[in-house]
Amino acid sequence: MYNLFSNYSYEVLVLMRYFIRVMSLILLILFSEPSLANESLHIIVTGVTGDVLQNIQNSLTVEQKRYNKQEPTVDNRQRFYQDASNIIQQAVKPYGYFHAKVQSNLSYEANEWTADFHVIPGPLLHVTGLDIKVTGPGQLNPEIQKFIHHFPMKEGDVLLTKSYEDAKIAFFQVVNDQGYVKAILIKKELRIDLARNTAVIILHMDTGPRYYFGALNFSDSPFATSFLNRFAEFHPGDPFSPQKVLKFQQDLESSHYFREASVTPDFNAAENSQIPTQVKLTAYKAKQYKLGVGYGTFTGPRLLAGVDWRHIGDSGQHFTALAKFSPVLRGLAVKYFIPGTKPLTDQYTLGANIQE
Repeated sequence: MYNLFSNYSYEVLVLMRYFIRVMSLILLILFSEPSLANESLHIIVTGVTGDVLQNIQNSLTVEQKRYNKQEPTVDNRQRFYQDASNIIQQAVKPYGYFHAKVQSNLSYEANEWTADFHVIPGPLLHVTGLDIKVTGPGQLNPEIQKFIHHFPMKEGDVLLTKSYEDAKIAFFQVVNDQGYVKAILIKKELRIDLARNTAVIILHMDTGPRYYFGALNFSDSPFATSFLNRFAEFHPGDPFSPQKVLKFQQDLESSHYFREASVTPDFNAAENSQIPTQVKLTAYKAKQYKLGVGYGTFTGPRLLAGVDWRHIGDSGQHFTALAKFSPVLRGLAVKYFIPGTKPLTDQYTLGANIQE
């Protein structure tokens, strides 16, 4: 009976030793193998340069951040590496490369994973046809027809996504600035034939009715309406133009007269296709005073005093004076400003400068 028990204990001991060896081997493998989850992934892209390379790098960075937000496991990193080729192929399409191929390799060295992607761009895709048309009341508008004749993209150009989108925006801008602010694209197609490596751009626009500038309605301000109207490069009855409205607001804001300006066309109040415009103005204070003191090795103590009278009458005339006093230098400079036909750029100045 003692022998049986001894044999049984020996077998258990052998099994325990075997189990310990297996577990040690497993732990050794787990902790000695480099872990993709815990190591950084360095990305190298070759085969392209310039904007194309920059767009690839930006696209990969965005996608890599998305994967990093998930739990950093080996599977997530490997999934990113596997998806990277498709990301690169999509990133080069806006530059006319629709047949790009990507050769990739993943390696580990010096505690860092490196993913190499070599891009073979393939042939560029070119524009082989343009079908640009306008229907509606603005069909024969000279400015619109001129734009169509000189459309930004030509047959033979490389199909660049940005150029295509910029051309559509410019098309709308020209039509809108002729007063057709409700124009719509009734047909917008980009027909790409990958087998022939060609692209046809189709843009058909319906201009809709034409609109015109109505009255300019100004909020209360120290200035006469006749003076404020001189800032506008349009008159009631001119074709409505969003660009002219924007420039009108910018000119008011950049003038000497207003701290804030808001120009808002009131489309809901349009009558007989004329759109009134509400202009809200906040003028600077009527008077501004300046006072300063200082000391200089040449002048000794010095004093500066000035005044700016911004509202002399309601026609935009204003006056400034600046005086300087010190033991060795005294002076007075005065200027009187009279705005011209275009107050932002034209004005007459009367001045005097006296120094002792």
